[in-house]
Amino acid sequence: MTVPPPTRPRIPRRELVVPTVAVAVAVVAPLLVAARLPDPVAIHWGFDGRPDGSGPLVLDVTLLAVATAAVSLLPLWSAARADGRAARLLVALAHGMAGLFILLRLRTLQANLDAADWTAAGALTTFDLLLVAAAVLPLGALGWWLGGRHPARVRARHTVAPVTLPTDGQLVWVGTQTWPAGGALALVLVVGGGLLSALRVAPGALTAGAVLVVAGLLVRLLTSITVAVGPSGLVVRFGPLGWPRVRVPLADVTAVEVEDVEPMAYGGWGYRAMPGVRAVVIRRGVGLRVRRSGRPDLVVTVDDAADAAGVLAAHRAAGRDGSEE
Repeated sequence: MTVPPPTRPRIPRRELVVPTVAVAVAVVAPLLVAARLPDPVAIHWGFDGRPDGSGPLVLDVTLLAVATAAVSLLPLWSAARADGRAARLLVALAHGMAGLFILLRLRTLQANLDAADWTAAGALTTFDLLLVAAAVLPLGALGWWLGGRHPARVRARHTVAPVTLPTDGQLVWVGTQTWPAGGALALVLVVGGGLLSALRVAPGALTAGAVLVVAGLLVRLLTSITVAVGPSGLVVRFGPLGWPRVRVPLADVTAVEVEDVEPMAYGGWGYRAMPGVRAVVIRRGVGLRVRRSGRPDLVVTVDDAADAAGVLAAHRAAGRDGSEE
């Protein structure tokens, strides 16, 4: 008997409407009024609301179009692979961000319209922030409603039999996992941020460069983990310094399973917080799922997750038996 291949998750068309409109507005709106815009255009505003950075119109269109697509379409891709609760949150996020970027595109164009040069562009005020909230909240609510139609996606999970502990009960399992692509991304961010700060190509380049460097260092922390399972429970250490850490005391463990992890079901790679679960996702594949008393489940992707689950289950069983005596 031939088993048909599993169907690939698809984004429902109804969820694509608002994000697609947002991307279209980012690209088309500037072209419609290009003759009335200065060259270059103002592309950044300072804390005082006045423009403090400029760039060619083609750069402005490209950057905003890519950013709009990233913040409004990528969450939908994740939602198609997520379960019902997580999908609802992701679809709401996609629609809220689409509304934010539609308003951002229109407002920045209005500020540049008919200006003699980019320094004469209009200011962005507190009222503009209120308009952002007015656009984001209803569209986020629409996304929340649309996302409620996602079914609860059942993922392959199974419990693992406890291993046999030595007589002293001190068995410890340690595993590591790395994300090479994340390491490369971290390097690009740090180098790019350093060059941007050094060249000072725009008034806000120093700040933008510093942000990129910090982002790169944070990404580097999330590209490798060390997982330790022992009599005290589970510890996940991030990065080369082993910090930050996530601890699960043995007393908090209520069940141990292994799960087939799809990163986009949790919103991507790294440390993810979703309804009812926290996930440390370094790769796709089998991972360890720990159910915790009074707290969200913890999912960790690590090689030989079944061995880790067996050791943790054994310590849990030994601790439970000892408490019953």
